[in-house]
Amino acid sequence: EYFITRYAKIRAVDERIINFEFRLGQRIFFEVLAEKDDLQIAIQIFILKARQVGISTEVALFFIHRILFRANTHAIMASAQVEQSNKLNIIIDTVWDRLPFWLAPAKTSTRAKEPKWANGSALSIQAGSQTVGIAQGSTPTCLHLSEVADYDDPIKTIEEGVFPAAHYTPALFFTMEGTGSTASPWQKDKWNEYKANWGKGGKFQTVFIPPCCASDLYPTKDWLRGNPIPEGWHPAIEVLRMKRRGELFVRSTDYLAK
Repeated sequence: EYFITRYAKIRAVDERIINFEFRLGQRIFFEVLAEKDDLQIAIQIFILKARQVGISTEVALFFIHRILFRANTHAIMASAQVEQSNKLNIIIDTVWDRLPFWLAPAKTSTRAKEPKWANGSALSIQAGSQTVGIAQGSTPTCLHLSEVADYDDPIKTIEEGVFPAAHYTPALFFTMEGTGSTASPWQKDKWNEYKANWGKGGKFQTVFIPPCCASDLYPTKDWLRGNPIPEGWHPAIEVLRMKRRGELFVRSTDYLAK
């Protein structure tokens, strides 16, 4: 937390480069990560989220921290398509390019998709559209798979490629994430499997961050300034029903209730 709030720079929606500050959804996710770190157990999380909550950004920032300050870290980041994976790499580069010269180890390889550092750490940018399994032939300790519902062949790239390479140790930081895309049934089937088996030897903890937990994002302050709430306005009954459903979900979900 200290590193990413003091040294990590990100690109804001208005194209400025700014210091990272936690959004509400990111803070919730951080607390889930922190609990596992305190227990010194592997981090294995399957997360569903509303768009633009910032989970991919947050994971990328924690990955660059691990890469720079834990020697011999091997990290792999992959989104559904090459173009999306490159965006994850841009987050890493934005931080790296703006760090104080004295803080981090030097880069020993500047290959765009396979940078390496003097402390033995390395990053590999891959994609769900590739024909071979992700992480095939390697043993990474940091894995971030984004937009998993849109992977071309998740059985080959994830189940046959990634899962055998991810060993359960306290060093493992493995997150899979996606939105509600129904491009393939794999994400839904795995989500239901892990949710049903969590606490019974299940591999991943399922975490859902709903839009009601992004109250600092929807609506934005700029939108409200351009669309002020009319005097005497009252929300429609459908909105109130949705509000109550959101409140019930938060109160009945342990990591959100905390």
